[in-house]
Amino acid sequence: MLNIRKTLNRGYLGVKMACSIIISNKLFENISLSIIIVNSVVMVFDDTAVSPFPNPIFEKFELLFQYLYTVEMVLKILGMGFIIGPDAYIKDEWNILDFFIVMMGYVSMILEAGSGEEQ
Repeated sequence: MLNIRKTLNRGYLGVKMACSIIISNKLFENISLSIIIVNSVVMVFDDTAVSPFPNPIFEKFELLFQYLYTVEMVLKILGMGFIIGPDAYIKDEWNILDFFIVMMGYVSMILEAGSGEEQ
């Protein structure tokens, strides 16, 4: 039992270290900012909210960005810790906003699936 716990702890620490290295890399930050910019540009051209015949490509983009933001959030949570620690994910105001937006995206997806709307 002790060996299993040690193995799991080593695995967790390895994942935490790998995620910490990824999120502290300037390339990760640049990719994250690029995704935000591209998402903003796509939102400018998205007429789904006002058009009676929404373009399905924008639904695909919305799903893609949801998943990309989820990957970013998970990497940060694994690398920084969620609540515990001096640099924990939830201790940064921008991360709280990101977490809320990502979670609301999933709530919206669940509600749409429950109402029978096609994604």
